[in-house]
Amino acid sequence: MKHIVLNSFLMVLFLLFAVPTTAQQLEFPQPSPAASVKYKLGLTNVEIAYSSPAVKERKIWGELVPYNEMWRTGANASTKITFDKDLSIGRQKVKAGTYALYTIPGEQEWTVIINENIELWGVDGYEEKDDLVRFTVTPQKTAELVERLRFTITDNPKDPSIGIIALEWENVKVAFDVKTNVRKQVDEALTAKLDESKMVWRYLMQGASFYKDARDLDKALELVDQSIEMNEYYYNYYLKGQILAEKGDRDGAVAAADKALEIGPTLPEELRKRFENYKEEIVEARDRWKGNE
Repeated sequence: MKHIVLNSFLMVLFLLFAVPTTAQQLEFPQPSPAASVKYKLGLTNVEIAYSSPAVKERKIWGELVPYNEMWRTGANASTKITFDKDLSIGRQKVKAGTYALYTIPGEQEWTVIINENIELWGVDGYEEKDDLVRFTVTPQKTAELVERLRFTITDNPKDPSIGIIALEWENVKVAFDVKTNVRKQVDEALTAKLDESKMVWRYLMQGASFYKDARDLDKALELVDQSIEMNEYYYNYYLKGQILAEKGDRDGAVAAADKALEIGPTLPEELRKRFENYKEEIVEARDRWKGNE
């Protein structure tokens, strides 16, 4: 009887303290936590997913990460880079998709590799035949210690088709360009909108603004003139003034600004309110183009 009671007692303890196999595992902070960075380059979404190791007072380059050897470019699984539209890297065309990003660090030169096999853990199983892109870049020194490895994605303000991807860790920065087809994409989107919409002049005006910012002033002027021909509006004239001023035609810019200021007060009430928000800016621009400032 005593054995029965004891066995029953032990069974109760087991049921109370046993951990079910379906229980959720405890989660602890990882030494190289998962990280990601996303950016929209023109009309192309770019994302990099990686694990971010820390320096931890170690010497990274040439020791923890050996020179002249394939590196996963992070920790744990290989680093992944994703594009939702076709683009070019290292002057080579890359289709939309997800790829592994490998590098071969060197003291004077790094090799950057875009590889089609995204199933690997680190570099185990890497095969050069799966390489889609391979090119070299020159490493730079960072201004200060970068404790955790990080990726950044930025655009080139002077050219919306170009993005800059950079890796920084410890005291080294490595960067390379990607080139999107933003102008072709804008043209295709603009053409589609022109075909389907009655607000063609507005889309032409928006297209002109894009090309002005992209420094293609001839294309911008062509589109804004088409917009004006379809509908004379204060803003397309003001935009024309900005384009002409950047082309060095100050007299033409002043005339366009005068036309914008003439049209604005004649618009229906709702549009006239919008004009009032821009009126002072247009006057200041006209005076600047006249040389009064």
